[in-house]
Amino acid sequence: MGQDAGVTTHRREAGIRMILAYKVGKAALWLVLATVLGVLVTTGRVEPFREMAEELQTHVASRWSLLLGRALASALSARGLRLVELGLALDGLSTAVEAWALWRGHRWGHWLVAVASAVPVPFEVWELVRRPSPWRALLLLANLAVVAYLARWLRRHHRGEYTVGP
Repeated sequence: MGQDAGVTTHRREAGIRMILAYKVGKAALWLVLATVLGVLVTTGRVEPFREMAEELQTHVASRWSLLLGRALASALSARGLRLVELGLALDGLSTAVEAWALWRGHRWGHWLVAVASAVPVPFEVWELVRRPSPWRALLLLANLAVVAYLARWLRRHHRGEYTVGP
């Protein structure tokens, strides 16, 4: 009765729990990286990020990580790193909002996560075609799985009340 009209509670499905774990982990990692980067730039210690940039470009699949690696490799100025820091922080915060909305069971939270997971798919396909790697393929498949799962979930729960929550 006193709950948000879009929020009700019951045990979450395993798929939603897995998506939540991924979103919380990603948000935490990006926010920690943004903080570390901010500290390193502020203290003038950017050399470790040259090595990180090379690692990201070589071994990590994500489109955002690839962009981060390129940005770090090509723009290791304080201003360039501040932009990377801002990008990480904004992505971390938006991912945290996705996780919060999904955890709270807001109706719009499922849509938000589905759309946010679908938006990078064309870029991931492009990167996979340009520079094939198992990690890129795995990331693409994971995002497609999230989108497919949430699309089915939304279709199943489109009519009537659905229950999600702590």
